[in-house]
Amino acid sequence: MKPYHYLPLDPTNNEIRLIKLLPGRLDDPIQVEILHERLLAQIFQTPEQRHLLKNRFQKDLPRQWKMVETLEGRLLFFNEQGLPTWTLPGLLLNSDNRDFPEDNSGLKKECTPFEALSYVWGALDASRTVVVRHAKNGGQLEHIAIGRNLEDALRYLRYRETARIIWIDALCIDQANVLERNEQVRRMGDIYRMAQRVVAWIGPGFADCHVAFNALKWLGNQIEVEVNRKSMFLRPGYTAAYVIHPGEPLPFDQDTVHAIKRFTTQPWWDRLWVLQEIQLGIDHAIVRCGEHELDVGRLRCALFCILTKETKVSIPKGLAARTKMLDRMLRDCQGILFGDLLWESHSREVSDKRDTIYGILSLAPSKVAMGLKVDYSKSETEVYLDAFMIHLQQFQRLELLKYCGGSLSQSEHPTWCPNWSLKTIPKTVPSGLGFAASGASASSTTFIPPGTLQAAGLLLGRIEFRKELGIKDAAGLQLDLFGLDARKMEELQYPCGGTTLEAYIYALTKGQLYDRIKLRYYRALKEWMSYAMLDQSHTADISRTFGARYISELLSSLRNTCIVTTNLGHIGSASSVCQPGDYVAIVLGCDTPIILREVPSNQYKVVCDCYLHGFMDGEAILGELKSAWRIEIEKEETRKTWTPRYFSTETALECYSDPRLIEIPFTQGWEPLKGVQTNDDPIICTSFRHRESGEVINYDPRLTPEALKCRGISIKTLTII
Repeated sequence: MKPYHYLPLDPTNNEIRLIKLLPGRLDDPIQVEILHERLLAQIFQTPEQRHLLKNRFQKDLPRQWKMVETLEGRLLFFNEQGLPTWTLPGLLLNSDNRDFPEDNSGLKKECTPFEALSYVWGALDASRTVVVRHAKNGGQLEHIAIGRNLEDALRYLRYRETARIIWIDALCIDQANVLERNEQVRRMGDIYRMAQRVVAWIGPGFADCHVAFNALKWLGNQIEVEVNRKSMFLRPGYTAAYVIHPGEPLPFDQDTVHAIKRFTTQPWWDRLWVLQEIQLGIDHAIVRCGEHELDVGRLRCALFCILTKETKVSIPKGLAARTKMLDRMLRDCQGILFGDLLWESHSREVSDKRDTIYGILSLAPSKVAMGLKVDYSKSETEVYLDAFMIHLQQFQRLELLKYCGGSLSQSEHPTWCPNWSLKTIPKTVPSGLGFAASGASASSTTFIPPGTLQAAGLLLGRIEFRKELGIKDAAGLQLDLFGLDARKMEELQYPCGGTTLEAYIYALTKGQLYDRIKLRYYRALKEWMSYAMLDQSHTADISRTFGARYISELLSSLRNTCIVTTNLGHIGSASSVCQPGDYVAIVLGCDTPIILREVPSNQYKVVCDCYLHGFMDGEAILGELKSAWRIEIEKEETRKTWTPRYFSTETALECYSDPRLIEIPFTQGWEPLKGVQTNDDPIICTSFRHRESGEVINYDPRLTPEALKCRGISIKTLTII
């Protein structure tokens, strides 16, 4: 048989190919037909619409009834007795309580209903092929070479008696046609989102595969998890109420736990492309391994439950980390910020490093996804530069500078552009803490080809001293605190107010304190100070004192971190790649301070991001916040980020506008504009409209370089290479 010759797709008709997997027994030759179908993009419910609808239904609940939204987007009700139910008298919902109640998903009539396969490619093998039958004449046979893993998947997935319609990238895209590949990769978001079901094929099987699947399915059927992941509840039809209690151990023997560990270490979980594929179909996806399958919704609930038990039972080495990795992977990534999305995914396995960008494009903010053209004729560096510049142009922010640690040693790569091909990228400040080091300012940049970026900002001083922390576990964190002369540090005043001990604790925790973020398991500054002042002979384990979950999160953020002190006496923390003599800078449009290294000709290279106490909330350009005000961070309902809220301890006034800007008049013609922020907005965003022109901007016009210079702020142009 000769190799299959693909007929061209008609992009003007929105065509895709589908595979008609013909029936057969497990060992029969694999035969398919290739169909051309028209696939039109659908309009799906936005988070804002879902939030409004949920509020409407909440008002209609009977007295003493409660309602929560689950991870899968279903409405779970609790009656007067607190018992869970999927039904509520008088409320019209579709069959599975999704989309409250209108189901906007599904296919246009032009396209045959299909499933989409997610799998690990592996190497092609000329001896493994699928036979292509021509749909019209049935007699003409051609073949396509495939990898072993895809062959296994097709053998297990095909039905005995009827055909199965599946979209499979290796077969539905002419891989030798670069132009078609570019076009179809852009359409993968629509394909996986609109498939009736996404099938995640993790392999033909492993030892005790059935044990792992049965255990996870059973556990997932006991509970539902609230959409914001704050709580879990018993599921209608539960049989084991005890699993919901954190103090109760997992009801599994060690053989079962080891089988679950093997499940979590299958290669599929580590690939990059599968993140996008499973995310786009997460509400209608299954995991398949040989003959065994598991609904992804049940898997998500089971993983959440296991994580609550982590410190309560004996878990084999590696399972806790893998469970966390799977849990993060199966969280809803649609709507998170572009930089965070790349940070979460960049270390995943890809055969083509350009796919670090292209492989997550369907999860990216629409401004980025629409502006970035898939082009496999470009080099890795060109693709990364394209992504950076599109983000900069669309958002008018330099948020991606935070991810540039690691580019310093890459001579051909500009240090201001993240090198996403690196497995490890030094990053200091965790995401989601609501910092606004440059306020709600826009970036002010000039690009000078081939690789120079000029950006407006100011220098805060140079690193004079650095202390490598080397903290690897809770005992190391405890030793670091007990090694301080805490009582003396409590007597020393910090340049920005407060004491040196307070500044050190803020730098060590990078602001992850209950004073700022009202998470129940966080601990307050006073608790840290009291602990640091304990006698060194005190044996109180820090994990028990502050909680294992909190300490575990802190330890994750302290890897390869050092404490730094500047020539002006400011204390902070940064990646270990920084050196004495490096500058700490505030760059307009960037939410954290950035460390720069001076090179000849008055130029700089980006080293890494930085936490510098007293400069994380716009103090460098707006001055210190008055003592009567404090900042708390609030998570937004409609997008996956945290934003600062200002609270007055004197008047109990709460506001989202920075009180330091109240006395600064608006630039002529501009007025504030209220609106709901979306995924297409920067991390720190405020909207203004010009009264005459109608122009709308996403930054504060009082924080432009010109406006800041007029108020005496020493803004300068930083030339970064």
